[in-house]
Amino acid sequence: MIRLLPCIIAISILLFGCASSGQNSNEQDKKAAAIQTESQSSPKVILLVIDSLMDEPLKKAIQEKKAPALAFFLKHGQYSKNVVSSYPTMSVTIDSSLITGAYPDETKIPGLVWFNNDKKQIITYGNGLFEIMKIGVSQFAESIMHQYNNVDLSPNVSTIHEDLDRIKKESASINAFIYRGNYHHTLKVPKLITKVSNLPGEYETAGPKMLSLGTFIQQDKKNNHIVNRLGLNDAFAVQELKYLLGKNIIPEFTILYISGNDFTVHRKGPKTIKGIEKLDKYLQEVLNSFPKWEDALKNYNWVIVGDSKQSPVIESKKKL
Repeated sequence: MIRLLPCIIAISILLFGCASSGQNSNEQDKKAAAIQTESQSSPKVILLVIDSLMDEPLKKAIQEKKAPALAFFLKHGQYSKNVVSSYPTMSVTIDSSLITGAYPDETKIPGLVWFNNDKKQIITYGNGLFEIMKIGVSQFAESIMHQYNNVDLSPNVSTIHEDLDRIKKESASINAFIYRGNYHHTLKVPKLITKVSNLPGEYETAGPKMLSLGTFIQQDKKNNHIVNRLGLNDAFAVQELKYLLGKNIIPEFTILYISGNDFTVHRKGPKTIKGIEKLDKYLQEVLNSFPKWEDALKNYNWVIVGDSKQSPVIESKKKL
């Protein structure tokens, strides 16, 4: 599969507490109305970024009743598919634009792999095992653990975490690779990895007040979903969100990255709904952490967005 430019899928969930807007599945192109909840203070925003969430398989999963959580959000919110991705359509560039509001010419994150002319060095944020081995594990780890946020992302643009901190609003980032903020954090590499490699035990970074990134840093010390991809998985991410909600310490803005659907789409093609079915079960876990699903709508604004589409490619040149 390859990334596709034309659009991303956005589900903007505008919550009205117990008051109904009178519209069920609101597929709208008009400008969204003002957000209102039952909260007496500023409602907290939870942004869920679902990798490779696409319109057709999403609707198919909902129609086949295999995505009850997403169907619930859709029923109580507004839906729009007329959103255009930034270019090039790779997660690192899209996510950089999403968190800064700037295009790659300003963020200085031009792609997943690029050449730094000043350093005469290839920069990669992970484009396959062969490439990582070719460039070197140490250089790759340095790029993704430190340089991406603290060096490569232009200091001339600000992230939403930095902007919120300036106005005394707290924020959190869960399993999002782009997260730069004003708070110092230490990413700790598992000892098993440091013993069999020349990687350092720690990487220094700057992020929002609350930062979770797999086994490298977590809020819930009992979160044991760290074996699969070193915690960079949906089970880990959702457990972190449930922990913040359960402890009532969730900040004014939280971004959570859900990556599993992308792997499924790459394996099975852009029409599959298997990834959506699986991620929906995780969303059901979040909703089930409230006494009633409707309670999740009272004090939180939920925004669910896909990053880009995918398109099928022919398996062999012989079929051309």
